[in-house]
Amino acid sequence: MPRPLDDDKRRAITDAIRAGSGTRSAGSIAKEFGVGRTTVLRIAEQAGLGHDAWDRTKTKKATEAHQVDLSARLINQASRNAGVAEQILESFESMALDDWIRVSAHSRGIVLGILQDKAVALMPPDDDGREDRKSALADLFELMRASAGP
Repeated sequence: MPRPLDDDKRRAITDAIRAGSGTRSAGSIAKEFGVGRTTVLRIAEQAGLGHDAWDRTKTKKATEAHQVDLSARLINQASRNAGVAEQILESFESMALDDWIRVSAHSRGIVLGILQDKAVALMPPDDDGREDRKSALADLFELMRASAGP
């Protein structure tokens, strides 16, 4: 039979239970004080805290509120991203070749890479004119690069 806890340790465990009410588990408190989980539960019961010491209602509500906040932030970010994407598409759709120079080098690289990859991927592999179209695409991309400057 284990020896009884001294009053100081019992008081410290009771204080830890009260301080961690709803946020700490009985197991974590037990580990901190080197006692069993059932000992912590028994001390809580004897101190009149019972199962209320482990009530997670406040934590659950706070977590749910945090999830709602995060969802709102994600929706806002997605909306902003959609707006930026729409502006980029509109600018490319209405762009003349001379306007290409105003597009940042980073954006030009992304667009050119995507266009080239997609154009080549869409060509049937057994198409006789494939190499001619690849060459025409290369000429177009070179013209766009040259017009954009360094």
